[in-house]
Amino acid sequence: MAQLWVLLLCLVVSLCQGCKQGSGNRDDVGNGEQSEGKRVERKRVIIIGAGAAGIATAERLERGGEGDFLILEATGRVGGRVKSELVGKGGKRVEFGAQYIHGEEGNVVYQLAEKWGMLESEEDSEEKDEEDDVVFVSEKGERMDPEVIKKLEEVFDKIQDKLESLKSDEMRNYSSKGDFFTGSLLQELHNAELQEVESDALQYLQWYGRQQGPEWGAPSWFDLALNIDQVYEDSPGNDLTSLSKNTNYQTLIERLGAEVVDRVVHNERVVRVRQLTNDTVEVETDTTLYHCEYAVVTVSLGVLKNQLIQFIPRLPAAKTEAIKSIGFGVVTKVFLEYEADPWTLAPEIPDDGFLFLRTKEGEKDGKPWQNLPSSPWQEGIYGLWGDQYYLNPRLMSVWLVGPAALKAESLPNSSLLSSISSFLSAYLTPSHPLAHPISVTTTTWGSENTTLGSYSYPSPTTPRTAHASLASPFGRVLWAGEATHSTHFASVHGAVESGWREAERILGLKN
Repeated sequence: MAQLWVLLLCLVVSLCQGCKQGSGNRDDVGNGEQSEGKRVERKRVIIIGAGAAGIATAERLERGGEGDFLILEATGRVGGRVKSELVGKGGKRVEFGAQYIHGEEGNVVYQLAEKWGMLESEEDSEEKDEEDDVVFVSEKGERMDPEVIKKLEEVFDKIQDKLESLKSDEMRNYSSKGDFFTGSLLQELHNAELQEVESDALQYLQWYGRQQGPEWGAPSWFDLALNIDQVYEDSPGNDLTSLSKNTNYQTLIERLGAEVVDRVVHNERVVRVRQLTNDTVEVETDTTLYHCEYAVVTVSLGVLKNQLIQFIPRLPAAKTEAIKSIGFGVVTKVFLEYEADPWTLAPEIPDDGFLFLRTKEGEKDGKPWQNLPSSPWQEGIYGLWGDQYYLNPRLMSVWLVGPAALKAESLPNSSLLSSISSFLSAYLTPSHPLAHPISVTTTTWGSENTTLGSYSYPSPTTPRTAHASLASPFGRVLWAGEATHSTHFASVHGAVESGWREAERILGLKN
């Protein structure tokens, strides 16, 4: 009997040892071996995402002497929300995503473009600096008097100055940037001079609110934090600097990553990030387990909001709250192609295009446009212009945001083309050449599961510390991307700076 107990005890010990070996310390698995049916690979650093932030992280690591890294990219290209593509017939690649360099002094992207000779020529820049040539038009082609527009621009500049001088206790009286402008204009309308153009002023107010959306990425300016202009730090110089017509933003990012693109693993979608030990992180894809000392997450805020990557252990409350509270909007560019250069078809077209007003929005008791999911998406159209004419002279653009953008992205091209043609016919008359584009192409940032949006913005409920909370390390998991930048969010230079920041964090810890 005693011998039987001894045999049973030996069997139990043997089974326990086998379980211990198989459960695994995954950290003990060698490079190229299998664990849970997946290949295991080791690198010191794994960077998730090959957008501007991911490429910048890798480039800075490489310059700092750290080359033991891989960049895991879910798509088949680098660039992220920087994307330059051909549209229609002829012309060069146009910008689907980031389009401008916002500022010059202290702007790392401007400095790189200048260094590499990628900036537009002084002659082209001077032409753009000329006085705006644009027409405000409402239904049936009715145009607003340029003198009235000039007067309204002065009023709105005054309101903007007032906003930027608000003290903290005064800000508590307003819920958003849209709320402040709406209330301020109603006060200004007590001025006898403005009362004469009250309907025009109210229509202009709604147009002004619409164009704030693409500037910041929000569905409407009622979704924007009141202090957004104070939180974002401008870089002095031209805020809408363009690259040369002989290059594009995609090429700039590829140039930045020239020494590291050989370590990009394309079509490698990350599904899970797990901290195995104090010094080992596991990054899991559909096929591979990557073990590393540091993982740098550079995916869009849209991916984080939709929890497309699982984090183990769970993210701390401060970080999840930051992900939830920071706004992340959809900006969709709609490219309209014409049979020929629009200015050849209709030479009288203003150089900077048309901006659209709504007569019904001139009523004092009317409801402000808020871009609700239930609103007709065409109400989001606020302008038509040739902003990428220098790249393809047969194209004009319409920009949409929020629910209107998502609806446009979801429509078949034939339906979208028909709807936009009908809209333009109503505003420019049915016989106008611009009312008859021959094709339409839309960007799809809101519906692509690798982005699920365009760029971030502070909402009225975003804490001032949210961007810093998102950027703070979580063990050996680090964070980069435009949404992690406290003062340069929603910009390519903010994304690049954030990537360099995290690379320097790793290099500093190494030394």
